[in-house]
Amino acid sequence: MDSAQLHKYATAHGEPYAAAALVDHLHALHPADPRAANWATAHVILDDPAGVGELLDGLRQVGAHEQVTALLARGPAAHVGLDDPAGVGELLDGLHQIGAHEQVTVLAERAAAHVALDNPHGVVRVLDSLQKVGAHEQVTVLAERAVAHATFDDTDGVGVLLDSLQKVGAHEQITTLLACDPAIHVALDSPYSVGELLDSLQKVGAHEQVTVLAERAVAHATFDDTDGVGVLLDSLQKVGAHEQITTLLACDPAIHVALDSPYSVGELLDSLQKVGAHEQVTVLAERAVAHATFDDTDGVGVLLSSLQKVGAHEQVSVLAERAVAHATFDDTDGVGVLLDELRQVGAYEQVSMLAERAVAHVDLDDPDDVNRVLAGLRQVEAHDQITALLARNPATHVALDDPDGLGVLLDGLRQVEAHDQVTALLARNPATHVTLDGPDEVGWLLYRLWEIGAYEQVTVLAERAASHVDLDDPYGLGGLLDSLWRVGTDEQVIVLAERAAAHVDLDNPYGLSGLLNELWEVGVYEQVAVLAERVAAHVALDYVDEVGGLLDGLRKVGADEQVTVLAERVAAHVALDDVDEVGELLSRLRGIGAHDQAVALAERAAGAGQFDHFMNIGDHRERFRFGLEPDMTAAAAWTWDDLE
Repeated sequence: MDSAQLHKYATAHGEPYAAAALVDHLHALHPADPRAANWATAHVILDDPAGVGELLDGLRQVGAHEQVTALLARGPAAHVGLDDPAGVGELLDGLHQIGAHEQVTVLAERAAAHVALDNPHGVVRVLDSLQKVGAHEQVTVLAERAVAHATFDDTDGVGVLLDSLQKVGAHEQITTLLACDPAIHVALDSPYSVGELLDSLQKVGAHEQVTVLAERAVAHATFDDTDGVGVLLDSLQKVGAHEQITTLLACDPAIHVALDSPYSVGELLDSLQKVGAHEQVTVLAERAVAHATFDDTDGVGVLLSSLQKVGAHEQVSVLAERAVAHATFDDTDGVGVLLDELRQVGAYEQVSMLAERAVAHVDLDDPDDVNRVLAGLRQVEAHDQITALLARNPATHVALDDPDGLGVLLDGLRQVEAHDQVTALLARNPATHVTLDGPDEVGWLLYRLWEIGAYEQVTVLAERAASHVDLDDPYGLGGLLDSLWRVGTDEQVIVLAERAAAHVDLDNPYGLSGLLNELWEVGVYEQVAVLAERVAAHVALDYVDEVGGLLDGLRKVGADEQVTVLAERVAAHVALDDVDEVGELLSRLRGIGAHDQAVALAERAAGAGQFDHFMNIGDHRERFRFGLEPDMTAAAAWTWDDLE
């Protein structure tokens, strides 16, 4: 009842949307009682067009046709405010939909004569509605007002208005607007807006205005915005402003534009190419190559590709040579990217030169770096350089502490059939040296060793990992368990499973769900039970969505008692800050059959103001249709008479 009372108070005090909520609420309780609809119809303030429209729609949806008639009898069309054009458009549409033709006529006449004109997009919305409801005279009136009050500091707005006038067939008003010479007055600070307006002018056949605006745009063009220059060129080309393109090109934009973005330079090269400015293409290509920096390997690749696209082959060669000469090898991923880009533009000599430099400078201590260079060489089929890299004998130099890097390198060496290097690396007994901080990475190396048949190393690493790997990452432990099981080290599966189940950190519900599943998958059911008991009693409840996933995880491994324990903890203690997360958690609880816990959580949610969650439980929507008392009992039945 409190909610309905609040809606009634709000309606009486001018809240535009409360009336519709009041009608909906009371209709759900007493569908045969029209008094709420009668009262809302009589008391709703009529100054907000969107609010009136919502009430009309609400009355229509509950079949309150008499009240619709009563509301229309109050003449909302004559009273709604006109400072919200979008709301006026919505109300026009709603009145038209219910066949309130007289009200449509009244509102159409008022809107056409008085609606606020400060927002071109809002004016366009009303023009569109007037057109839809067949108010053609009012279309003309509003079009004339909009044109008479148009300001030209909003270039986008002028274009939007022109497009709308064209759409509603207001040709005389287009002529009037064009007579104000918008092309002379609009702001030119946005090349994108200027381009849109040029297109709009072209569509309405204002060729002289196109020419004027094109000339102004060219005369005021600045070259510090490389993207903007390209956009302006494209727009001029689209509307056929060839003389203005010539004028713009005479200013030598290729000499003046900023070169700090290879991506923008590439776009401008393309635009210059499209308008046939081949000399400018050459000039810009030469500048871009001369000023290129090589700390952004991706940018160099983009520039190479753009130069190739516009046929600047000499500049491709120069940039390729500079890129090779200035390349740094701190970023071995970038070296691989650059090698591939050079190959794609046909700079095969530079591919060879960069490959040779990469081989000479790669840090042989870092297995990741060695493998990245190896992968880059393999991608461009630099077989001689692969041989040269292997001749440096990286297997005898790489550090042995990084299990992930060693696993990747072993895989890379195997792909290039460097069997001697694989043998040399294994001879250094990496299994005895790798760190055990990351269980997932250790599992990756373990599986790679097994794939290449290094079974002694598999045994050594499996024993070390099972007994000593860190236990703070449950998800990684699940991955390591899977690897131990796949390589057939069953004893180590048991050892790790016992350690993990008894001691793994419990602050990551998502990872714990994965670990439970892996324990179950590898068949260590006793450890599933041990971990399930620990998890249910002690897992952190900070991440509501992850805890919901953990409930599912416990159910999947058959830990039904622990599902109940965790569900009870969740219902009593989980944070209620996020309404959506609480709703998802309630769905999970119901899905796993934890109905009592779902009710308990829903009651807590109701106490925190999340009443909808409570109502979605079982038959609550019917049982508590009149509300919920502070002691969680159903409110007594009440009617419209009980409201103040």
